[in-house]
Amino acid sequence: MAVPGQNHRDPWFAPFFTKVLNDSKYIYGTKTGTPFIFPGTGTGGWEAALTNTLSPGDKVVTFRYGQFSHLWVDMMERLGLDVHVVDRPWGEGAHEGMLEDILRKDTGAGHGQAWGCSCTCMYMHGCIGGGSNSTGSEPAATSCDQR
Repeated sequence: MAVPGQNHRDPWFAPFFTKVLNDSKYIYGTKTGTPFIFPGTGTGGWEAALTNTLSPGDKVVTFRYGQFSHLWVDMMERLGLDVHVVDRPWGEGAHEGMLEDILRKDTGAGHGQAWGCSCTCMYMHGCIGGGSNSTGSEPAATSCDQR
């Protein structure tokens, strides 16, 4: 707070930022990937994550159990995703057994593709975060191989 904001147009910024991106490869455990830092709000990060992993019309299953998940559902619907919402009592969280039942019952018959995964689904399948998170309390989006 005691340091003035830095201008991304200053001459020193481009080489500095390039080094930051190269150094961030270590954090993400890659030597060939290209990590990037998304400058924006959390909501901008949600949109970037959803639009880079899913396409309009993709099927997504998610739980709505509070304001945060309600906003995720709203964004997914506005992006044209085919969102299957499981409403739960607010504050109660996602239910892994219900998700498993939904995914097992969907055989893909009459559908062009399998289910995609929302943040809750991805946490419960361990696709992100290194393991299971039964509350699904943190946002993220990525591809999910366990459909």
